[in-house]
Amino acid sequence: MPSITTSRRVLSLVAQTTLALAASMSITSVSSAQVDSGYTQYRCVVLNETSACPAPSVTPASETRVEVVPGPYASYLMHLGQDSDTAIETARARGEVAVQRTVLVRTRPLSAMELHERHLGRLATSATSYQILAEAPVEAPSAQACIESPQASAF
Repeated sequence: MPSITTSRRVLSLVAQTTLALAASMSITSVSSAQVDSGYTQYRCVVLNETSACPAPSVTPASETRVEVVPGPYASYLMHLGQDSDTAIETARARGEVAVQRTVLVRTRPLSAMELHERHLGRLATSATSYQILAEAPVEAPSAQACIESPQASAF
């Protein structure tokens, strides 16, 4: 028959081992929850926990751009490898006029669900919208302006 002191030692050893095992499991579960970005994203998107969501990136709400849009023939020439200025000038010699557009570009932040859908590759909408504010044909440079330009005098 085992002695009482041996049983106490065994119980003490079992208790210490169980306590050490429980402590290591709780530390592991806390650290793995912090590292698990999938679970964090799930909490943000599905459970709607704002504390789990990353801070939104700061993007400009809107900006205005001025773009020169070539016509179809100039676009074709650029597809063949000409640079845009040469292609626009060649197309202008054939009677095509390029258009200068003033465009308002608005960027909206994506919701958590849209970010999740984009991550999965299923988001079909864009966060950027374009609105044309003004369109005007690009005038051909006059011969006088070419003569007086510093580039023309350098040659």
